[in-house]
Amino acid sequence: MNETLDLHFPACLADDFPEELPVAIAAVDRVLGVIHGLSYDALERHSPALRENDWSNYLRCSIARMIHAAGALRRAGVRQGRLLDYGAYFGNFSGMFADLGFDVDAVDAYRTYARTLEPPLSLMRSRGIRLLDFDDAGRALAGLPDGGYDVVLCAGVIEHVPHTPLGLLTTINRVLKPGGHLVIDTPNLAHLYKRQALARGESVWPPLAAQFYSPIPYEGHHREYTAPEVAWMLNEVGHEVKAIELYSYSCYEQPELSGRDVTNFWKMLADPTQREYITTLSRRGETTTATGPAPEWRTLFVETERHWEAMRHDSPEFQADDLVDREPLLAQLQHEVVVRDQMLADLEREPLLVQLQADVATRDRLLAEFQEERNRAVEERDRTIARLYEEIATRDQTIARQNDQLGRLNDRLGDLQAAFDATPSEVVKRLLRRNSGKTHS
Repeated sequence: MNETLDLHFPACLADDFPEELPVAIAAVDRVLGVIHGLSYDALERHSPALRENDWSNYLRCSIARMIHAAGALRRAGVRQGRLLDYGAYFGNFSGMFADLGFDVDAVDAYRTYARTLEPPLSLMRSRGIRLLDFDDAGRALAGLPDGGYDVVLCAGVIEHVPHTPLGLLTTINRVLKPGGHLVIDTPNLAHLYKRQALARGESVWPPLAAQFYSPIPYEGHHREYTAPEVAWMLNEVGHEVKAIELYSYSCYEQPELSGRDVTNFWKMLADPTQREYITTLSRRGETTTATGPAPEWRTLFVETERHWEAMRHDSPEFQADDLVDREPLLAQLQHEVVVRDQMLADLEREPLLVQLQADVATRDRLLAEFQEERNRAVEERDRTIARLYEEIATRDQTIARQNDQLGRLNDRLGDLQAAFDATPSEVVKRLLRRNSGKTHS
């Protein structure tokens, strides 16, 4: 298998859509010519995930969606009539269908988006496209007559509808003539890349924060559908599904594919259920309810990109779900590669690590020296304290001896005092006798 695949977009689709491709390219080029430098704040306010959108690339890739819609009508023999582009946005689909000979009305929330979309709106007016606004007509198009359109185009809209798409399909049925045609295109929920993301334990939706912090109403994707689900819904509202196409289109953002994207491309070509986008063409019946069970959708599938089908003989064969089953293993491998790269980066930082280790050693040496000096100071303090305790003990002993001597002296004085107090009369007698003798002589 080749490791790269040159897509040659949009030329790769020329053989399969010879009438539609040049008209679609011209319509997109006109829009691209007027949107340079625009601020998309009005579009992003209620759908914050659009802040990361590359609008030029988005419009360029939309050529693939546009030609599938126009090609489906051509193959059904529908080449003219009144066409309503419900949710016309930049008007690239409207411009293409106007150039193909349809009488086009375009409806969207243009008053809300006016600052962003005014240049494309002026472009649509210049192409003879009648502009309608949801602020006037309402989402249910109450201001439009019943059965006024031969064709309704609903491109990239149904996935944005909250709650239930029944109201949208009922509205379309009302303004579509019995026998008129409806073209729906919408992302395929069963897209291979979404299956792989889910197998890795990742969400298939945009980052949660984009919806979590969005002002109400949130205008991003509320629900995506599979091909059999779209076919079932159309049958429920009384439509006969004429064709279901599945294909990829965002791959055309890059000139060539490489690595596992090439593997995925051939896998999706081999299994249409895993392709990225769904386009259906249905015809409204006389009633607007199901007249029987929905037919097996695979019987309605039409392979329209023969260019790639012709190249399938060079593509590898795969088991039915091998690319999805291997996804957890691939995720683990990618994690191990990240760990390896981190280890390599660590090795590249080895000189810094050596310096860091030297700095740590210096720090440890300084800490050891500080601790040693501190220990010496503590020992000197302890010796000084011990010496003081010894001096205090010696002083206390001296005081005790002096107190003992003082006690003995006090005892002696007491004895002397007692002796003195006990003998004063004898002294007096001797003095009297002495004095008496002196008197007689």
